Amino acid sequence: MLPVYLSMIEDEESKRSFEELFYKQKDRIISICKKYLTRRVDIEDACSATFFNLAKVFDRIRDIAPDELDRYIYVIAKNAALQILNKEKNEMNNVSLDDIKDTITTDELEQASSGILDKYIEKLSNSEKEILYLRITSELDYKTIAAMLNIKPNAARVRFMRAKQHLSELLKGENKNG
Repeated sequence: MLPVYLSMIEDEESKRSFEELFYKQKDRIISICKKYLTRRVDIEDACSATFFNLAKVFDRIRDIAPDELDRYIYVIAKNAALQILNKEKNEMNNVSLDDIKDTITTDELEQASSGILDKYIEKLSNSEKEILYLRITSELDYKTIAAMLNIKPNAARVRFMRAKQHLSELLKGENKNG
């Protein structure tokens, strides 16, 4: 990705300075992003966004004091990581009836309106929402989910089945009460 960032910078001296900054700060930026993100792909995206933002404003920041530059980089990296984290949380909270319809029985679906299903999805734990999101909305296989969550594929399958079962139980309780 370094060539992409360098292409955003005009003069050769600035390109050399940015390249030095890149190699000097790369591990630090990764470390900052790891504080907020766990998935490798998200960490890489946050690092890339950080360097992209730095390249855009490099002509304005290249001559600031090192300690001020360190603080600036920290803020940009943190914000990039938080932006990705917030995007994922919003996507996980938006698992809908259409996303989940193939995972519960037809009878349960017919008896549950979208609003009720959304209400019960909200009652699931974050890890249950996450596994449902990864498997249903993102359509990932268990092997990929396992790699992302640093677990075994069988554990990913079991987590998905448990989340699906929990949602089904919540819906059955609603249907008995309603």
